[in-house]
Amino acid sequence: MKKILFLCIFSPEELGFDVRDTQVITQLPQRLSNLLLVMLKKLPQKSIEEFKMELYEYVNNQVLKEFKHLPEVLDAKTHVSSKIMSYIKGLETLRVSGWTQCNSELSSFSEDIFPWLEKVLFTSRERMEYTKVVNSKHYKFLEEYLQLGVSLNPKLLNRAFDAFTSNKIVVCSDGKEIKKGTHILNVLGDIPFILLAQDSCFCMERIMELISTGHVPEVLDILTRTMKVLVKNAKLRTQYSSKLIEIILNNWDSIFEASFKSEDTKESFLTFIMATFMADKEGIISSKLKVK
Repeated sequence: MKKILFLCIFSPEELGFDVRDTQVITQLPQRLSNLLLVMLKKLPQKSIEEFKMELYEYVNNQVLKEFKHLPEVLDAKTHVSSKIMSYIKGLETLRVSGWTQCNSELSSFSEDIFPWLEKVLFTSRERMEYTKVVNSKHYKFLEEYLQLGVSLNPKLLNRAFDAFTSNKIVVCSDGKEIKKGTHILNVLGDIPFILLAQDSCFCMERIMELISTGHVPEVLDILTRTMKVLVKNAKLRTQYSSKLIEIILNNWDSIFEASFKSEDTKESFLTFIMATFMADKEGIISSKLKVK
């Protein structure tokens, strides 16, 4: 029975589930999460500990070892197995249902994700860092893998933010130079901004640090792109926009003052305002203006 449950979580295709079916992909993890939550709440403590022991043994021996063989090149010829994608979804199901807490192996696993990601994106030669070509077919995998790492270990968001905002110059395959952080954001698509929106308090804390050190263009770019992600995704907007906009309004004076110290950032600030208004479906900004 336990083995069948483990296969449902991590390898549903082995039990005959069509993992290409959108309904299966959406509903199976939700139902498994509900079942695991009930087990955590209703089972006797002794049974929970026994289940945890077998679950962690399965995760450590069957699941995590598969990630140790991930390639450090993700070009058009590289193949990332569907098994890996199933394992990512399975680990997320465990996390959502509360079964990943206090697991040292999972903690160590999550800490290895970002160093691996940097090896995929960059290589060093003669004291210079160069970008590596990442084929677009791997973007979805990279997004989900990074999302899993931060979900398992929220402290990784701090390291990720440092990488997203890095001003270090790297050389692209065409010989052009680009900021390291910009390249990472270009490759990872929406996921960095979703991560920041999910933890808006942390996001704003780091944003204010950047403003204090004069990195206003980077701040406006991050905030604008985060708002644009929320604008185009109604579900994310419903979940995160209100809190993020409230926090932005609480720090509005600092952002406004920093943006208007230079002519170069005025236009970027206006773009940011437009994106913020578009993301504000609850009318928070309008209600604040009426109060004033």
